[in-house]
Amino acid sequence: MKYWQVMTKDDQILTELNSKWEDISNIKELSFVIEENGKKQIIRLPSGMDAYSQAKTASMVVGSKRVQIESRYIQYTHRNITIRVRIEEQTNNISIEQA
Repeated sequence: MKYWQVMTKDDQILTELNSKWEDISNIKELSFVIEENGKKQIIRLPSGMDAYSQAKTASMVVGSKRVQIESRYIQYTHRNITIRVRIEEQTNNISIEQA
C-alpha cells in the first residue's frame, strides 16, 4: 500500500486514507508511506518549502470502467523550482524529477 502523509503546521498527521487533499492547508511536511510485506518505509520531502502537492497518473481502457494507477508523486516548490518524487506503482521504482 502506498499513500501520502502530511504533517500540518499544528503537528496534525493526515493521510490519503483519511483525508482529502483539497481539505488540507498549512502543510509543514509531505511524505510518501510505502507499506509492503510487513515493512513500512517513509520518504520525506524537506519541510518548510513554499508549496507542496501530490498527484497520480492513471490509465483506463476504452469501454472499461477500471482505472489503473500507474504512478504517484509528491512534490515541493521552493524559490520557483519544483522537485518531484515519483513512485511507479507496479515496480516501486523511485525517480526524482525537476518539474
